Amino acid sequence: MQTARAELAATIPDDWRWKESLTLLAGKDDANVMFSSEAVEPDVDAERYAVVQGEQLRSEFPGYRQIAFEPMRIMGGRDGFMRRFEWKPPDGVEVTQIQMYWVESSRGYTATATTSTPNFHATEGVLVRILESLALDRTPSPPTSPSGQPVT
Repeated sequence: MQTARAELAATIPDDWRWKESLTLLAGKDDANVMFSSEAVEPDVDAERYAVVQGEQLRSEFPGYRQIAFEPMRIMGGRDGFMRRFEWKPPDGVEVTQIQMYWVESSRGYTATATTSTPNFHATEGVLVRILESLALDRTPSPPTSPSGQPVT
């Protein structure tokens, strides 16, 4: 396996929020893993974040069926939650997804592994290995001005 790292940076207005994501795609596009973060209110913890995400899934995904939801250690021992569920998109091919959630420093993190339900048992092992390998790259970037010049 190789390592993928996001390399995005942007200057945004003070009243804007940012969300970032990294998507990994299987060679035949029959499975993927999406890893994203977004701003959350300072009082939101991992459990609340996971509950809210579950409410959105139930309201947005046709035929949503939760298989498991439990606390677990993720991202190198961080306290988080895991949800496994199935649903049927408009194209008619049912999918199985595993989602992991945690919150740190007012950022909500979600990792989602997806494949078709008929393909799940064949790809579950690699999806779990990818989910277990996810890490936060905390290499600080030097501050820059809007023009891109280093700030001293």
